[in-house]
Amino acid sequence: MKVVNKTTSICHKCQKAIPARVFIKQGRVWIESDCPEHGKTVSDHVWDDPEIYRGLRSIKLAPNRGTQTLVDITNKCNLNCKICFARANEYKGDKFKKEYLDELLDHDRIFISGGEPTVREDLPDILRRCVRNGQKPVLFSNGIKLADYAYARKLKEAGLRSVLLQLDTLREEDCDYIRGRKLVRVKIKALRNLCKLNIPVSVWVVVVRNRNLKDLKEIYNFVFRFPNVKTVSAIPIWRIGRYDKNDFVPPSEILKELERNYPGLDKREFIETTRLMCNIDRFFIHFGWKRGRIFGACMIKSLVFDYKGHCLPLGRIFNLKFVNSSIEKILSGRKQRWCLIGPVSKLLFWQGIVNSIRNRYFRAVLGQLAFNLRHLFTKKYLLVSPFRFITVGIYPSPQNIDLDFIKACNTYALDNKDHQLRPACLHYINKEKKLIK
Repeated sequence: MKVVNKTTSICHKCQKAIPARVFIKQGRVWIESDCPEHGKTVSDHVWDDPEIYRGLRSIKLAPNRGTQTLVDITNKCNLNCKICFARANEYKGDKFKKEYLDELLDHDRIFISGGEPTVREDLPDILRRCVRNGQKPVLFSNGIKLADYAYARKLKEAGLRSVLLQLDTLREEDCDYIRGRKLVRVKIKALRNLCKLNIPVSVWVVVVRNRNLKDLKEIYNFVFRFPNVKTVSAIPIWRIGRYDKNDFVPPSEILKELERNYPGLDKREFIETTRLMCNIDRFFIHFGWKRGRIFGACMIKSLVFDYKGHCLPLGRIFNLKFVNSSIEKILSGRKQRWCLIGPVSKLLFWQGIVNSIRNRYFRAVLGQLAFNLRHLFTKKYLLVSPFRFITVGIYPSPQNIDLDFIKACNTYALDNKDHQLRPACLHYINKEKKLIK
């Protein structure tokens, strides 16, 4: 056993902040916390892969506070999933009112969640309120009501900007196990409707052992046929709410499965791409752009290019380690904003020249981007971008939350009772404690 960090966690019983240590044992990362009242707890770390854990700890995140906020507008749902972290339909909770959005005027992106948000009849009014406030509404949904084209169009007309769509499997029997109903056809219909309406979609795949872990490539290949799908996220079951512990798959296994299916999509690629996104965050903020922190430590990303029907990782197009080191050197060595322009322009220029000569993949990217210029003056330009994100996320539980990892949270949640903003994971952990009392 090798101790690699001392941190702070919370007691899963009293929820007090307590000291904890992180250690590596048998090739996995673990966290041990010690509550004076309730004793020691040992659990796998949220990032149980040592290379990913070390890589994320080394990344410098933007200093600004995140301006992405999640609001639960209902606790009701038209499903009763066995993996529901929010325990939908189990309690009434504190009702959300549209006026609460007016308290979030400095938060530019609002994630609308629940329960299932589409069960609220006034969802279009909530969307319009966001737009009136200058906020970009993003909808979490199981897709059932979005399978109705007229309803999906109504939401777009009200101001819906994008959708995070649950689509865990392409097999009806597995969907029945995970979500309690056979809904694959319904979800695909919802995806087609969103594509017709040019609404960007992020597909969230909750990974369940012995169900869909081995089907990730099949799922990804299918959903990437839709040009409006910009991101596919593989997410472990959140071990709060309703779940069976035997269904849990740790992030390390998900990463191994992705690497097996996509050559070049290894852990180093995820780390360097995530590092690049965070460096871009830091650059924009340093340059004075009005922008909150977008990237945090709860999700790792790989940016892939659609090359002849295959997902080509960004690391095959650029030397990401060199680019990241160069950006970090520029940001650390110059304080005035205008001093950044020259070095960054030089970096981009020489990367373009060198890669144009040496890298056929880079030339393919340039060709595709040039081809897409025909959409420059339409709303489809970003929608038809050849780049997609493949991401892996984590959800902490009361047993393994590492408070060091959420100090730089990029997504907060609004508590409908006390109107306080808390990191989204802490919000739901606190909500779970209230439920089980």
